[in-house]
Amino acid sequence: MHSNSSEIDLLLNFSNLISKNNSLDELLPSIADFARNLLNADRCSVFIYDSKKQELWTKFAHGVEEIRLPATHGVVGHTALSQEIQIIVDAYNDFRFDTSVDKETGYKTDTILAVPMIDKNENTIGIFQAINKKNSLFTLNDAEVLQLLSHYAGSAIEKALLYDKLNDTYEKVAEKLSISAGYKDNESPLHTKRVGLYSELVAKKYGIEEEKISMLKIAAPMHDTGKVAIPEHIIIKQNKLDERDFALFKEHTTMGYKILYDEENELLKMAATIALEHHEKYDGSGYPNALKGDDISIYARITTLVDVFDSLSSKRSLQENWSFDETFDFIEHLSGKHFDPKLVKLFLESKDDIKNIFEQFRD
Repeated sequence: MHSNSSEIDLLLNFSNLISKNNSLDELLPSIADFARNLLNADRCSVFIYDSKKQELWTKFAHGVEEIRLPATHGVVGHTALSQEIQIIVDAYNDFRFDTSVDKETGYKTDTILAVPMIDKNENTIGIFQAINKKNSLFTLNDAEVLQLLSHYAGSAIEKALLYDKLNDTYEKVAEKLSISAGYKDNESPLHTKRVGLYSELVAKKYGIEEEKISMLKIAAPMHDTGKVAIPEHIIIKQNKLDERDFALFKEHTTMGYKILYDEENELLKMAATIALEHHEKYDGSGYPNALKGDDISIYARITTLVDVFDSLSSKRSLQENWSFDETFDFIEHLSGKHFDPKLVKLFLESKDDIKNIFEQFRD
């Protein structure tokens, strides 16, 4: 194995790189780039092994968007099932090589180095694959270096996969919680889906950091969670609520906050704040606390705008749903009154994207 100080520095840099990433989407490109540069390869991929589906896939591979293969196929399949390093010096004359990916992509594979990534229970969780070493063949030294990287990367990918699973669980729980609140007023499950996607879109335009955007996409649909604590006859009443009933209805904001708030969970803290503030108005005329302007959380300001928009433009509204143009005009008319004018501007600039989301998830 190589032992010079520059290589040690590279491995230390790699360890530092992967320790800072929880997201698999961020981790995979970083790992692939690092391995490609270290091995002087043309391309590098990090495959994830799904033992239940008996499938290998990667969200990242140089030169292609995604590769999915049965675990019984190709060099990566042999690597996953045997848990042994594979060095291929002439791909098209090697029985382990599957030509289907080359045929699909138009790429010509000559040499391959594939190393298994093993978890703490000795199960295969993925494969490092380097393709076409420049001006040379892959060596045992290269294999040892890539195997060393796999020990670092394997634990990081295991952690990232767990993180993604937990995030997926959060989304599913949030969706079901949102739907349960929607049952009281016959709200479509697709309403909560659209609110999450609209919120994500506006937050990106606004420049909110990626981690917070991901949380907002999950938290925004939970804005009406407090309705589960409000008598159903008040929620479904179509005539204007009298003063007493409206006072009870307004309590869904504070009840939502109490249900969702958790001091140790940033996602639930965001969701609780949105539930509490999504009926506040930019000019201070909203409830429950008559907050004004930037005193209202940016996440609640975004949710308020997209929730009203979807209420009016979809069948969720008690009256006939408005056309898109009518709804956009209404949003613009209330800029600076009900809604943050900066958000309104970004929202109106995103009409095509909004319409695409609506068409994809329409009732």
